[in-house]
Amino acid sequence: MAILSTTLAAMRQGFMESLGLWRNGTTTSDGAAGGTNFPDATRLVGYAPDYFNTWWALITSGTYATQARRISDFVQSSGTVTVLSAFGGQIVNGVTFELVKYDPSLLITWALNKALQQLRGTLYKSILNEDLITGNALPNGGFQDWAAASVPDLMALVGAGASAAKETTIRRYGASSLKLTRAGADCYVHCSDTQWKPLLDLGGTDVDFEAWALYSTASHARLSIYVDGTSLATSSYHTGGGGWELLRIQNAAITAAPKTISARFEVNNTDAAAYFDHARIINPKVSDYVLPSEFVDGEIRDVAIQVSSSPMTGDERPCDDLGWPFPAQGWPFYKVRYHNDLGIWLLTLTTTPAAGYKMRLEGKNAVTKLSADTDTVPLSETQLNLLYPYAAYLLFKAIGDSAKAKEKLTEYEELDAKIIRIQPATAHFGDYTW
Repeated sequence: MAILSTTLAAMRQGFMESLGLWRNGTTTSDGAAGGTNFPDATRLVGYAPDYFNTWWALITSGTYATQARRISDFVQSSGTVTVLSAFGGQIVNGVTFELVKYDPSLLITWALNKALQQLRGTLYKSILNEDLITGNALPNGGFQDWAAASVPDLMALVGAGASAAKETTIRRYGASSLKLTRAGADCYVHCSDTQWKPLLDLGGTDVDFEAWALYSTASHARLSIYVDGTSLATSSYHTGGGGWELLRIQNAAITAAPKTISARFEVNNTDAAAYFDHARIINPKVSDYVLPSEFVDGEIRDVAIQVSSSPMTGDERPCDDLGWPFPAQGWPFYKVRYHNDLGIWLLTLTTTPAAGYKMRLEGKNAVTKLSADTDTVPLSETQLNLLYPYAAYLLFKAIGDSAKAKEKLTEYEELDAKIIRIQPATAHFGDYTW
């Protein structure tokens, strides 16, 4: 499976190599005790005296990896690089390094990040997300989003000693599930009107509360709904067979004007861990959905919904299919807006589809800002080759070299004109609100 992933270190090399301003090597003996120089008698002796003066030396391995210093002198005969200010200590034999024309921790990284920011309409991270279910009144029911490691977003943990964790190995759908561990007292993770006020809109309706659960012993993991502090309904306990089972509460009648509602994932009676996934409170009145957090900028390009004339069979709904046996139909009736108080993006379906079906969202995000050498971007080689001339234009413009800046901008424009970018059709009747 091909995964696009290029590190900042590789981008720095590619960027500077495109300008002919990158060299690397490995020290062939110990440098000065104070860290003021290092030798490479193998690769650097081929360059003229003073060739690297005013360049920058970046240490990439050993004790002082990531430290960069301006070069004051280069001796060709021994391949010795001397720096203006000493490294943190002696650069010993066998340490790898890079030599670049410009400050790697400031100018080079700044130019790459600035180019990624300004070219976000062309160079972006594509998103394909299938976490949402039509008619689901429960936000983050796939347990994918965890701003805090101790509890899923828009939920809370109750129970002395209990812990909740994002589980990325044992899961049924998506990238993660909820792992809930009891320790001395019964516990639950819940979503209530405190975390998600729109749950109160379920007043006066009948709802189905469902979730997949996994547990190794019987009579410990279940679902429950509390209204105004009193238990309204509970599911059967997991049978304890060690496999995923669909727990269900059917046709729970919510009072007309509830003051509080709590949908709970419980672990009772025994200290152990249970897993929950793909949870939903199905109600046909739902039209607002919390966008998964990976849609940082709320940019949705397409919404599709699973299409099937088949009703739910047995305990499972069409959304419980592990794949997409039914075709996905484009859903043009939507809008996206930002909720200032909650700090989240909301997707509103302006025409309501049937409940209990998978949704497929396509969108894009700006590439994450790079900082550490191990930070990555999901760009192809073609995209990187388009990025480098524009980053060079910004770099030369910043240092006041207008001739080189103009040359690199022209190079970028010529490359950009050769690249055909086919964007998915996004015609719809909804509105974007940014």
